[in-house]
Amino acid sequence: MHLRNRFKMFLLIAILGQASLAGVYLLYWVGSIQSSLVKKNLSKTPSFLIITLTVFTLGIYGIIWQWKLCSILKTLNGEDKRICTLILNLLIIGLIFSPLIIQGQINRICENNQLSNKINC
Repeated sequence: MHLRNRFKMFLLIAILGQASLAGVYLLYWVGSIQSSLVKKNLSKTPSFLIITLTVFTLGIYGIIWQWKLCSILKTLNGEDKRICTLILNLLIIGLIFSPLIIQGQINRICENNQLSNKINC
């Protein structure tokens, strides 16, 4: 194998490795947010079911879960970010930006002490 081909293979493995680690952390993030919602009686669906459905539907249920989470955050005096996250997900850049938007929304609600007794801030 030529040195150039090895370098290309190394880059491919590095990129795929980073993407898979980001995917694993995203599932962890979804699970931790969902378990906080269940503990505080804001949702009844267990986190393992959300993660399982997201994996088996290849992320489609994750988009549905984000929509539901945004509606829950809206009821807690947050901004309505459902359309924004849906458009980002349809443009495929939502995998990166939608969790950032949702986490920013959670952080703003926690700063206003409206959610501190609802979700573990």
